[in-house]
Amino acid sequence: MLTQKIKIYILVFTAAFYLTGFAQVDPDQDFKMALRLYDEGRFAEALNKFNLVLNFYKFNTKTTASKIFVAKIFILQNKVDEAVSVLEKFLKDHPKSKYIDEANLMLASVSLKKKQYFKSAESLFRIYEESAQPFYRNYAKFSLEKLCLNYLSSAEIKQLNDKLKKTNSKSYALLLTAKAYILEGDITLAGQAFDDLLAFYSQSEEVIEARRRKEELSSFKNEIITEKNIVAVLFPLTDPFQSDKQNPAEEILQGIKFSIDQFNKEHQDKIGLMIRDTKGNEEEILKIKNELDPNPDVKCIIGPVYSDEVRLALKIFKESNLPIISPTATDDDLVSLHRNFFQANPNFKLRGKGMAQFIFHIENKRRIIVLNAIEGYSPLLAASFIEEFEKLGGRIVAKETYQSKNISVSDIISNIAAQSSNAEGIYIPLVNKSDAPVILSSLYQNGILLPIYGDQDWFQVKGLENYTSLNNNLIFSSDYFIDFNEPLFAEFNKKFFERTGIEINRNVLYGYDLAEFVTTVLRNIVGGRFSVKFKMESGFIKSGYHNNIMFDEDRVNKFINVIRYNEGVFELIDKFKVIN
Repeated sequence: MLTQKIKIYILVFTAAFYLTGFAQVDPDQDFKMALRLYDEGRFAEALNKFNLVLNFYKFNTKTTASKIFVAKIFILQNKVDEAVSVLEKFLKDHPKSKYIDEANLMLASVSLKKKQYFKSAESLFRIYEESAQPFYRNYAKFSLEKLCLNYLSSAEIKQLNDKLKKTNSKSYALLLTAKAYILEGDITLAGQAFDDLLAFYSQSEEVIEARRRKEELSSFKNEIITEKNIVAVLFPLTDPFQSDKQNPAEEILQGIKFSIDQFNKEHQDKIGLMIRDTKGNEEEILKIKNELDPNPDVKCIIGPVYSDEVRLALKIFKESNLPIISPTATDDDLVSLHRNFFQANPNFKLRGKGMAQFIFHIENKRRIIVLNAIEGYSPLLAASFIEEFEKLGGRIVAKETYQSKNISVSDIISNIAAQSSNAEGIYIPLVNKSDAPVILSSLYQNGILLPIYGDQDWFQVKGLENYTSLNNNLIFSSDYFIDFNEPLFAEFNKKFFERTGIEINRNVLYGYDLAEFVTTVLRNIVGGRFSVKFKMESGFIKSGYHNNIMFDEDRVNKFINVIRYNEGVFELIDKFKVIN
């Protein structure tokens, strides 16, 4: 008996010695170690450490955070079911935790990954209804609209609404229900839902949109709904100024035709294509309008190509309810001219704004110099950039202008040199590629080696390889980027050439990617032109070869390509989504 007691004592003593001598006895220290391993990407080791915090110690200040990180690691390891189990137990055990929003958001993300859309929406509504944090509430609201209108039916959204308790979330769910009715082609029920929202939730923030949508509905009240879908193309195919070379409109049209042809081969419900030559002529556009407008089978128009002709067409189609989408027009004021007009090519204001957001949020720069030409779109880009950068909290250290093609920059660069030590970069939106060598040479001679940011005219600049300081230090936005070496694109290029005998260029992709967006819209709605317009505004993202396409109620594509110059090669950094 004594021998047995001695053995037990030795065993206990040995265990105590092992734990005190070889393991941390402080949960904070173990948590810090786990966090370091996590940051280093050593997820299996980090998981062991987080589990040590959970299992070896009693409940402590790091318990709930450790559970969140365990769920994160399971997600990274693609152990989705394990992550769901951890998160659901977390929500049950710690309903008042400061990490509750993050847990709900992770559960929503995991459920979406598993295509459990209803469950994902439940998690997002919990955040929207219960969170005290504006960031989480706004993110949940934004995500709910995309999720509900792309993956749930009106009946499912009503079912979600029945589970909600607070006025703010119930009014928003009712707004989403009305929008779902529109996508389902039931204008009557949509109108009733808007009426209910205005009657029962008159103090909610959804009232303004409900009134506007209700008013829009009235203009589509007598719309004839047909099952047939036709896309009309309005392009200047007879172009006297392009007689000696390929007409860009023809190239864009080839991309559209290829996309529609692909769609019709793969789907039972076909989409028709009506191609009309505007001839750049007002009378011709009016004739086309009188043909298309009364035909309910025509659900939308792609075109025109150039901003001036778009302006003319919008005047002629002013009273029409046809959605009109230009693949290439860039003028800033076009969407204000017609409530149904969409710009697939980002306008200048959005491009300047997008670069400001990228530099501030991604590059983490706070002090920038701006140098722009006084001609063309350069001042538009500069003004938009400055407005957004300062709004975000950045500072414009200096602003200088020059005259394009007649450039004398010695005094200008001297002024920039005086401020360069206070700056973290220079934004130079070119209007002419020939200005760049003069600017670069003067910057180099003055020892100014700051990162340069700009617009897509930098694509065309010759001699960049002469400035080694530009490697990884020249970043600019563009409405297109084509990775010819990407395997999927190479295969697509091959098929396109075999079918058409034409090599793909950016014009072809302007047409192809937009047509892919339009066919996705038509495939996912039941109804007429209003449903088409509404679906396009719903915020769904269509990935494209030259750029992604996404619209919201502003009706301007929210994506720009951000490109880096590195060792003589242009590299895509990101297809960057610009935030309102």
